Amino acid sequence: MEFQSVLSAVYSIFILASLFGNSMIIHIIRTNNSMKTTTNYLILNQACGDLYRTLVELKNITFRSMGNKWFGGFLGLITCKLFLANLFLPTIFSVWILALIAVDRFYAVTRTMRTSHLSQHLKKIVFTLWIWSLASSADVLIKGSMKRTGDHFVCYLEHIFEQWKLFYSITVTLNLFLPLVTMAFLYGIVCSKLWSREVPGEGTNQNRRQAEAIKTARKVTLMMITLVALYLLCFFPFYIGITLKFFGYVHINPNKLASSLLLVAFAYSGINPYVYFIYSRNFRNGFKNHCRNCCKRSRVDVAVFFRAKNIELQEIPSSLKTTASHEWFYVISSTDEDYSLHFIKQVVVWRKCSCRFYLQVLSDKLICIRFSFID
Repeated sequence: MEFQSVLSAVYSIFILASLFGNSMIIHIIRTNNSMKTTTNYLILNQACGDLYRTLVELKNITFRSMGNKWFGGFLGLITCKLFLANLFLPTIFSVWILALIAVDRFYAVTRTMRTSHLSQHLKKIVFTLWIWSLASSADVLIKGSMKRTGDHFVCYLEHIFEQWKLFYSITVTLNLFLPLVTMAFLYGIVCSKLWSREVPGEGTNQNRRQAEAIKTARKVTLMMITLVALYLLCFFPFYIGITLKFFGYVHINPNKLASSLLLVAFAYSGINPYVYFIYSRNFRNGFKNHCRNCCKRSRVDVAVFFRAKNIELQEIPSSLKTTASHEWFYVISSTDEDYSLHFIKQVVVWRKCSCRFYLQVLSDKLICIRFSFID
């Protein structure tokens, strides 16, 4: 009981860390135009995969806490197959995303004057990667089944391990060793190129820009190598333990050793988003800006309305403005909602800041918009 309590507590920490960290990575990349690069889009997809894996793991924990009990019937069989396949799919996707990032870094460092095919067909490649991950889980989807034990059904891999030795061997070769060998080869070339270059000394602006570019490339490369090392550290114990189990060399106690191996493997999803915050100033700044926007309050004063006469749009005269410098008031001689929203967008772009707005209909033809800006 004590072991299960500790296991549940550690799982909860990693689940919360994964949900928060990966959601923040997605939000930062999605909302920051300067970070919409090929590498960052791949990082975004990896964060999506980790969130997917976290949700699957939540279901897995709930399932194990119920003694691996499942419900019977055709619907029970279908959901059991999908559940088992989903245990494999995000793991396969994550390692191939790391391999794609290695390819992107290779092109960025060794083919600086050429656009990589990866960036040209990024969406197609990521979609293909999801299809490949699903195809790699197809054998689990097909052969996965339930076993009746007493008065209930069990949806569990243990009773069908013996059927999957060939499948497991092929899966590990294609979806673990192949991407890892690819990453080792590509990062070896990238590191030799980057660290063999001399950083230009102080001098012209061009030298300073070159020096900064080399330092940034080295830092990004070290960040991605750290993620690959983290993947190995988290997943290799799991793969080694399962391999020894498959071929009958050891007996794994599902209540302790197997649960511990699964926890270490899952830890990757909870830790890896914070590697980006440690290495990347852009991610740190994005996180700080998000926290600043969440914590900052905007005052809302009593609105002073001004009736526009024969012009379509008129700003409130300075004599009628409130003392709050962050509030602006406009009256539009139209109650057309589409036009009002279009005008709001234009003001937000003009002020280059976030705002809250309030609409109030003054009459059949007049609408007042009050902006409360968050500078």
